[in-house]
Amino acid sequence: VISSTKSDGANPETFDAAKVDTYKYVCIGAAPEENDITVTPVGEIDYTVDGNKVTVEHEAACKVGYLNEDGKYVAVPATKNADGSYSYELPEGVTEAIVVVKGDLSGDGKFLANDKAAINAALSGKITLSAEKLFAADITGDGKFLANDKAAINAILAGKISLSW
Repeated sequence: VISSTKSDGANPETFDAAKVDTYKYVCIGAAPEENDITVTPVGEIDYTVDGNKVTVEHEAACKVGYLNEDGKYVAVPATKNADGSYSYELPEGVTEAIVVVKGDLSGDGKFLANDKAAINAALSGKITLSAEKLFAADITGDGKFLANDKAAINAILAGKISLSW
């Protein structure tokens, strides 16, 4: 049984769901915005969504992307916020996004030496990476997963350079 009250608060009505074919549902409170985005984090990554903006707080450099028509992830540029978080403005019409730690192929939300082994295996053809892992593996940000990503990973793990957002 569903009950409703008219907008003036008077004369409540009761409907028996078994006897009525069509109902109009009214959302009490804020209706969802049309440009809300569903975000899938790979690993434990703190993020918030406000309209088409995703804001990420994490100790390691992350990136946000969305799938294009070819089934490949497109990285969204990061903007550093005053509080140390980073924001990503997704294009209008994008409804799903992914957040990854750069270089994290294990999916644990960290970039560690075990990720280097997976990257080496992928570059040598021993394993095939999913679209999500290819996106995470492209730490140079050129949209490709190549030997230059391996060189950058080696330099990062050796402490020669830092991984930037």
